[in-house]
Amino acid sequence: MGVRRWLGVSALVVAFTVIVISGTVGIDGSPASQDRSPPGYLIAGTEGRDILDGTPRADRMYGYGGNDSIRGFGGNDVLVGGAGLDVLWGGDGNDVVFARDGQADRIYCGSGLDTVFADTKDRVSTTCEQVWLNTPAPVPPPSPPSTSSPPAQQNAVELVDQPFVCTGPVDIDLVRVTMPTAVEDAIRLDQDCSGRIGRVEVDTWTADGIKVQNRGTVAHDLVIESGYVKCHDVVGDYHQDGIQVMGGYRLTFRKLAIDCLRNANLFIALGGAEASIPTDVVCERCMLGPNSAQTLFWGPSVRSGARDTTICTGRFHATRIEPGATEIVNERNTVLPHGDPSCADITGRGRP
Repeated sequence: MGVRRWLGVSALVVAFTVIVISGTVGIDGSPASQDRSPPGYLIAGTEGRDILDGTPRADRMYGYGGNDSIRGFGGNDVLVGGAGLDVLWGGDGNDVVFARDGQADRIYCGSGLDTVFADTKDRVSTTCEQVWLNTPAPVPPPSPPSTSSPPAQQNAVELVDQPFVCTGPVDIDLVRVTMPTAVEDAIRLDQDCSGRIGRVEVDTWTADGIKVQNRGTVAHDLVIESGYVKCHDVVGDYHQDGIQVMGGYRLTFRKLAIDCLRNANLFIALGGAEASIPTDVVCERCMLGPNSAQTLFWGPSVRSGARDTTICTGRFHATRIEPGATEIVNERNTVLPHGDPSCADITGRGRP
């Protein structure tokens, strides 16, 4: 499986600008505004399955063959899926997505004025403003040659509208879960989950980002080394947390950026079948955003909490401690006001 390959900006930028985004004529023949995103990168995949991540700039991204996952993030990006069952996500910015390959791709756009050239069998999100199914697509911008040999290998799991459930020992470099419609927790750390996950990337519009279950042989001795949890929306009255820890012991969440919308970004409290009280569960060097009700919540737990972490004050509280929380960990943390500029785009800084 291939991973991203960044090629420096070159003369190809000129061709891209003329064909796709600049001048007086837009994709559909209507007047187009000048693209004001800073120039980005040419990001090329392989003829196999690739996971490609963009930057905050205006990138041009090519999946070629294989069932690819391509995410533009910020900037006015151009995403070209190529042949295969692709998942393409524009993110913020005025993006252009080329998904016509005769196969059933999934396209999610995000904020901005986005344009998609899709097949009738493609699944296109309602966040995509301009979707062209029956008109000829313009020629995508020129791309660098592909290669059948990826520059690096990565042990990764990538899921859309399906949770990742950890049971038993793991050693995974990347777990990426996107939950646009399925009302389920994106990552569940369940019975006997232990070991290492190098990075988690969660984008959800529905439920919790990460949930530690409390049943059977609970999760234990697990380290998640980096990543982010971003809640873009929440369904109904769902009790949404960034990380909800109901049990488990010796769990370390390290260098995570978390920003959710309903209850708490980090919620540590005994729950479920009471197989164990959360013990030695700590977020280290994390960034906890300002959009939940209370940012860090302690209920019944032992030696758990956060250290060396930035805590942005939520809508009501920065921290909340309930009876039953003993020997709480609250060490060398920085608490910022709700509207502090440093709290803006917390999860953006947790991305590559």
